[in-house]
Formats: sequence, structure tokens, C-alpha cells
Amino acid sequence: MYAIRMLADVHEAKRPVGASVLKSRQNKEATAEVDNILAAGKFTIKAWNSNCAVIDKNLDEGEVDILGHVWNKPKDTIKGKPKTFVIPDIELTKRDVLG
Repeated sequence: MYAIRMLADVHEAKRPVGASVLKSRQNKEATAEVDNILAAGKFTIKAWNSNCAVIDKNLDEGEVDILGHVWNKPKDTIKGKPKTFVIPDIELTKRDVLG
């Protein structure tokens, strides 16, 4: 939450409404209202993930898959998922590897 509060402080002059939402304790109500607004347009949110207990009650989930990356919610760190590939039984060139 420190990073979010810091960003809200930095951008408060340009975006006061967004900054006030990020800094307030009404995040749970804000997420509910956003869900309702998006649902009116037939956009549904699969799940809200946060490392803030007010928003996300599933903080016991250690790591969560988000957009092809792994987010460790308690530590607030993101790491990439390594792609697996099969190495063929042929001689590889730099072009094969980098292409």
C-alpha cells in the first residue's frame, strides 16, 4: 500500500479524484461501485486482487497469476513465468535461439 499512497501523493495535483480514492479507506465501496458500473456495460470482473485487507479478503493466497506473471501478494513482488520449450536434436545457431 505504500507505493499506491506515494503515487497518489505524486499525482494528486493532476488527478485529485483518483488520488482521493486511492488514499481513502472506502476502497471496498469503490470496488463495489466499479463492479456495478462495469456490469451495466456487460463487463464483468473475474476477481479483485489486492494486498490490502480492506479490498481483498484472500490475503492468505501467497502467489496469484496475473497477466502471465506471478504476483506474491504478501511480499508485493512480481516475477515472470519462464517459458518452457523443447530443444530439438539438431545443431542450433544464434539465429535459431534469438529468433
